[in-house]
Amino acid sequence: MEYGLTFVVDMYDFERGEEMHILTLPGDYIRMSRWADENLSDAASETVANLRRNYAIAWFAMKRRGMLGDIGLSDELTLEAVDAMADRFSVFVNDMEDSKLPLAQGRG
Repeated sequence: MEYGLTFVVDMYDFERGEEMHILTLPGDYIRMSRWADENLSDAASETVANLRRNYAIAWFAMKRRGMLGDIGLSDELTLEAVDAMADRFSVFVNDMEDSKLPLAQGRG
């Protein structure tokens, strides 16, 4: 399998009127998946669950980078925290082009 599991999350903060671009790493995806398994089993719909996953992966990437306090986000990820993010931010998760990842073309 050749897949980097690295994404760029484009976010717009409606409170601050600012764009943000957050690079997520495979560890963020792993933590988001574990959180989703524990918290999204009762989601109203698949669309809602997927949207919450998008916010959650952005949250984990921002936590890893120490950004949560800077933008006023909770340091605990709960469904309420995710939904509050959805009231404040738009998100779009983009695949990172595999060709731009380190070692994508093999070893040197």
